[in-house]
Amino acid sequence: MKFELRHGRPEDAIEFAKLLNKSIKNKTAPFINTNRPLTLKDTKKYAKSIRKREILYFVAEVDNKVIAAVSAKFNKYRLAHNVSLGWAIDENHRGKGIGTKLLKYVCTELKKIKRLKRLECSIVSENKASIKIAKRAGFKRAGILKNAFKVDNGRYHNLYIFEKLL
Repeated sequence: MKFELRHGRPEDAIEFAKLLNKSIKNKTAPFINTNRPLTLKDTKKYAKSIRKREILYFVAEVDNKVIAAVSAKFNKYRLAHNVSLGWAIDENHRGKGIGTKLLKYVCTELKKIKRLKRLECSIVSENKASIKIAKRAGFKRAGILKNAFKVDNGRYHNLYIFEKLL
């Protein structure tokens, strides 16, 4: 399957929100700070963040349709050399190496920003696929946050913190 890797654009926000809503529904995305589906208002906010370059988005697309995306959220002040990553991959395109290739692409692109020294991501301990993607992209497990991620049913899950030094 042929796909394109590129920087996200504001007009990708709706497709990205659809991917995120699936992750919210599946309760596998600790980088999204909500339990409810993203609305059009949220999507407009994401598009504005992209335009202001507060958050960078990177996407994989097939036939002009976004099938995977990574968000890169910049930290501030004394943590400004760190970037927090999160990703979502369309269910129909998982297990094909797209997530790994996209994350490697993101790492290469972020390495071009001189002030950045460290990338990190939080992954629910049961999310084996995302753990594989992080490891294949060169991330190492840095720690564990016990019972840090709560889902709707009141169950708590551990989060693994992965990092990659640039």
